[in-house]
Amino acid sequence: FFQDGDTVVCTLTGHGLKDPDTVFKVTGKPRKMKDAQAVDELIQRTLKGQ
Repeated sequence: FFQDGDTVVCTLTGHGLKDPDTVFKVTGKPRKMKDAQAVDELIQRTLKGQ
């Protein structure tokens, strides 16, 4: 589905998170992830509280 070099942006819905300005008020800078596996690893670490 995605090709090498594609940029993928995920937008969460609810609680004002559709507004990018709101998101950046409560979070840091976006992280650039190498690939889907890196995203999955970050999610797993976050769920484990690491």
